[in-house]
Amino acid sequence: MVTEIMKELLHKKLLSYTEKLRTSLSNCSTETIVGMCSSYFLKFPENRDEEDSLLAPTKQLFFMLGIMLTTPEPTCPKDFGDDGWNDSKDLLNRIFSTYAWMYWPTKDELPNLTNEWKQLRQVAMPAFLHYFSTSLMASVEQLRERIRRYVTPFDSELKKISGITATDALEITNWIADSLQSTIDKLQEEFQKENKLRLNLLDRAEREAWPIEKIREEAQKEPYISCFQQVMIGLQSMMTIQISSLVERFGKDTCSNYCSLFVSTRGKNTDFLYLTEKNPAEGAPLIRLDDNRVMCPSANMLFYAVFLWGETTLIHSEVRNTYLKHRDMELENEVFDELRNFFGKSAQLYGHIFETPKAEFEHDILLVLDRKLAIIEAKASPPVEPFRDPEKAFVRIHRAFKSDRGIQKASEQANRIRKRLLAHENVMIYSESGKPIINLEPKDFDFILPMCVTRDDFGPLTVDLSLLLQLSSGDEYPWAINILDLHNLFEAWRHLDCTPNKFFDYAGERTLLNGRLLCFDELEIAGFDIHHNGLKSLIDNKADRVHLNPSYSQIFDEIYRAIQIGEKVKPEVTQPHLTDVRELMKQIKDTNNHQEFSKQKKTGRNDPCPCGSGIKYKRCHGK
Repeated sequence: MVTEIMKELLHKKLLSYTEKLRTSLSNCSTETIVGMCSSYFLKFPENRDEEDSLLAPTKQLFFMLGIMLTTPEPTCPKDFGDDGWNDSKDLLNRIFSTYAWMYWPTKDELPNLTNEWKQLRQVAMPAFLHYFSTSLMASVEQLRERIRRYVTPFDSELKKISGITATDALEITNWIADSLQSTIDKLQEEFQKENKLRLNLLDRAEREAWPIEKIREEAQKEPYISCFQQVMIGLQSMMTIQISSLVERFGKDTCSNYCSLFVSTRGKNTDFLYLTEKNPAEGAPLIRLDDNRVMCPSANMLFYAVFLWGETTLIHSEVRNTYLKHRDMELENEVFDELRNFFGKSAQLYGHIFETPKAEFEHDILLVLDRKLAIIEAKASPPVEPFRDPEKAFVRIHRAFKSDRGIQKASEQANRIRKRLLAHENVMIYSESGKPIINLEPKDFDFILPMCVTRDDFGPLTVDLSLLLQLSSGDEYPWAINILDLHNLFEAWRHLDCTPNKFFDYAGERTLLNGRLLCFDELEIAGFDIHHNGLKSLIDNKADRVHLNPSYSQIFDEIYRAIQIGEKVKPEVTQPHLTDVRELMKQIKDTNNHQEFSKQKKTGRNDPCPCGSGIKYKRCHGK
């Protein structure tokens, strides 16, 4: 009864925060709200260390845009200024935090918690939060490639259903993204010109001791006034696209079908309320301003919307089974391509192979490098949507994890060859036609790696396989990673001049960390490896659980940006600061006194958090 009352109080808080957000947005113009979100996305890496930074920026800002779309354009709109922006960020963090608190026990529940209660939430809570709080972490290039690989081969079916092909939708989205980037590039040039002219004007005013009226008068003259006006024009049109320009380039019918899919109009959808509901702003991320203008807050989200439209349409069409088979095969091809690009000719690669000449016991990829062997299984099924109820969520997540398309099956497949070799059995590998390809002999290998590559990000379920994976006798944890993270990892290792052996060096240590870490992102672990020259300090640490600073993954953003501009990143190797979660929780005696814990410490916002996490106070309990 107490639990039900507590959950109801949290639900009322959630509704209250959401209604306050809706009320605030309902008074402001669409253009200024979307413009503020666009500005945040443009300088997102720099925003990470802001004192009032968002918990999950992309998801939260598009949630805010979804709430905005449920309100009509106000008759006398206000600008969405700094006060509205700061209030909205606070409400967004409160809304998203409330979902997490629903999984935590009340004071009355604490003395009577069973192991089953803890196990269910240990899986359901991080899976729920990851599913609904994390957007696809992919670059525009990766999203374009995903659309081409998975969706465009079904153009004819999509044309029949939606009136537009994925190829046309991708071409229009490319044009929009390129146009927006061109506008931003020109605006940056105008900013530089304006800044130079303004400083020259102020220098002259100081030398000649101009009064303020004289400064204002000179600022209205050429060449400064024209440059300033160009900056203002650029700011107003920074993330805006004219539909007439699309029609002129791609034709009326094609653009009409495209806009019907990916343009949302304020006030048309009034039902969106919860994070767990379909968000109109995510499905149609082009926000209409008037009959001829739309705004695009994030090019990445527009590409992602095109991909989701294509895949969702195909899964619910007559070609569902054909598409799912294509999706599985395309992921195998994608993994094979990534491995070939990283290893080159230094390794032997075999794809779509079997343990018998009758095509029994299929495996996706074998990789042989010197005396090392990797058995790699690719799984293209995305994570299932968790229910809000922890018990129901656990059952659904567990069932999908154990299915033939799930990670448990991948582990069993990969470990099958490994166990045969460890039992001193030669394993002959065959093609689908029954032709012998390679004879694997136990004496030839010193290290055998089972591995699972997923197409989508499973977050904590793959970062810590001990949550759900059951190992049979003689099995070993595989290294599980999604294809986008694998690409980013390979790209970083190439940039840092790592040899192909880095793959097995990292994976060998990485598989020993299941059940030892508290983090949701594989790139946090890989970033730790880069900054501290390996994972040995984590393996040797005696703590039950070690908390990793989320900022470790930022090295991959730095490398990506450096590659784009032709620079070189040289990370400094340092000694790690490790936080024992058990010791941390001793300091936080009760999960319900979270705010009291943060308030009782007299700590600067940029100081290390007194809980010992190694994170700045503003990013930890100061939040």
